[in-house]
Amino acid sequence: MTFRFAALLTILLAPAAIAETAPAPPQGTDKAPAGGAEKPTAAFGDDHPDCAEWTDRCIVCMRDADGSACSLPGIACVPAEANCLKKNEQGREEGLR
Repeated sequence: MTFRFAALLTILLAPAAIAETAPAPPQGTDKAPAGGAEKPTAAFGDDHPDCAEWTDRCIVCMRDADGSACSLPGIACVPAEANCLKKNEQGREEGLR
């Protein structure tokens, strides 16, 4: 009986003991990587006022009278670097780089 009680007590208390001695996660792992954080694709238009339409191959954003509006990405999309598809002034289209 004593052996069963000791075994049961060990099984029940072992997870708590392990949790208290587990190492803490490294500090600062949720911060952006060094060297500058990547801007969201929607902000590309702020840096490129001459661009009327831009994409990262996942979403497409367009400038309109109220600012800019972007589509929703596909479920398995891997974004690339944002680039301009259509300029404001010239009205010409550029292909994806």
